[in-house]
Amino acid sequence: MRHRGFTLVEILMGLSISALLLLLTLSIFTSGLSHFQKTDTRLALSQTGALAMRRITEDLRSAISVSVAPDGRSMTYELPLLSGAVDPVTGEREYVVPIQSDGIVRSFYEESDVLYYQVAADDPFILAEGVSATDPDEGSIYFGLSYPIFEFETVGTSSGIRVTLIGQEDLGRSIEVSRMSSFVKLQDTS
Repeated sequence: MRHRGFTLVEILMGLSISALLLLLTLSIFTSGLSHFQKTDTRLALSQTGALAMRRITEDLRSAISVSVAPDGRSMTYELPLLSGAVDPVTGEREYVVPIQSDGIVRSFYEESDVLYYQVAADDPFILAEGVSATDPDEGSIYFGLSYPIFEFETVGTSSGIRVTLIGQEDLGRSIEVSRMSSFVKLQDTS
C-alpha cells in the first residue's frame, strides 16, 4: 500500500478555508469588542450624568436665593442655616426657623464641556466631563441647537429649575450621547 501526500491544490484549499474561518472569527471578535466599548461608554456617561444630576437636585431641593445666569450655563444658590438641634427620629440637624440663609454662595457652572460645583471661594470640584451645551447627536431633531443647562420653569402652580444634562464622548467612529433632564421644585420660603 502506498501512502500518498497532499497535493498543492489540497494544501491551498485547506489554507484558504482556514484563513476564511480565522477572518470570520476575528470579525466577530472585533465586532464584540466594539459593542462592548459602546456599552461601557454609555454606562459611564449615564453613571456620571446620574451622579451629577443627583448632586444638583439634592442641593436645589433645599436651596434658597437661587439665581440662574441668562445663558443658562451657571447658577448660584444658598442653603438654609442649620441649627444645633438634632431631629430625634432622623438624626439630621434642623433648619433655623424662620428660614434664613447660611450666607455661603454655592454654584454649579459649565465651562469648556466640564460641569463644576463650587462652594464660596474654594477650588471648584469637577462633577462631570463631556457635558455639551449644544445637542451633539446627528440623529436628533435638536442637533446643533444650544440649550440651557439650568432654566427657571413653572409646572402648574410650582416654580422650579429644569436641569438638563447632555453628556457626550467621541469614540472615533461615532459619538455616544447620554441625555438627562429633571425638574426640581424650589421650596417656598415666604
